[in-house]
Amino acid sequence: MKKTLLVLGLIVFFAASAQAGFNFGVKSLSLKQAGMVPLEFTDYYVPFMPINQILGCYFGIDVGAKVVILGSLDFNRTHAKWEYTGATDVDLTATQFTPQVGVKFYLQPRTSGDITPYFYGGFFKTFTSLDLDAQDEGDEFEEEFTKEVNSPFGFIPAFGVEYYFSDNFSVGGEVGLRFTFAKGSFDWASGSKTELSYSTITKYIGFLMNYRFGEF
Repeated sequence: MKKTLLVLGLIVFFAASAQAGFNFGVKSLSLKQAGMVPLEFTDYYVPFMPINQILGCYFGIDVGAKVVILGSLDFNRTHAKWEYTGATDVDLTATQFTPQVGVKFYLQPRTSGDITPYFYGGFFKTFTSLDLDAQDEGDEFEEEFTKEVNSPFGFIPAFGVEYYFSDNFSVGGEVGLRFTFAKGSFDWASGSKTELSYSTITKYIGFLMNYRFGEF
């Protein structure tokens, strides 16, 4: 289902490119976790990696004076260490790439020299690679399980404003929420099973720079 939504989003995106302006931008997001809701967790490990900063780039196609379809790629690298008495000590670095598709809706036509507010909604899927150093004093710490629970999918609602210095160049600020969902499971050699599914809500503040090719 997630792959189908991604493919459909890309088809719509490129189909619109023939009749619209092209946008390219970079962004920096600072995040703060607002809440975590564990649904099922049956082990003492906590392999969830907190995300504090995201850097990314995006491209967009105008499909009207107020609507832009966006595709983006976000990147972040995080490190965490857990120390357990009589159990496995875990030193973990995660590198995460997150493709995203979404729609930005401006509340008024973009005009040079004017501030323009907008709403944004998007869907994303994170892919995580790990550098794992686990000194095992008990059960083996499973790397694939950790990848699963740190590769969530989710959606973003956001609100922002942009200021266009000209028809081409703008800067903006954005505030939003990241809703994420993930799950993972692993069968230990001892016969026990670790299962985890969770959802998180993360607040973020972002800064964006955008260049639009062509004129309004």
